[in-house]
Amino acid sequence: MVFRIKFLVVSIILFLREVSTIYAQGSQNAPPQPKNAPPPPPGLPMPIDEHIWVLLIMGLVLGVFFLRKKKTTALMP
Repeated sequence: MVFRIKFLVVSIILFLREVSTIYAQGSQNAPPQPKNAPPPPPGLPMPIDEHIWVLLIMGLVLGVFFLRKKKTTALMP
């Protein structure tokens, strides 16, 4: 049973890693930028693309925490 859970967790992590890599890549057929486009906003862009994997792992850990908490409270009388 423990092996199945570990296998499932590793499979989900690898799947999410590959999916995030696919979505992070740019498209070759993207439309051209308009000539009268407004300038970009000042400052650096938000780094969510660089660290999205951290959010996914944190969500997975939080989900496991709540599932374990639910399991332990269900066993108590």
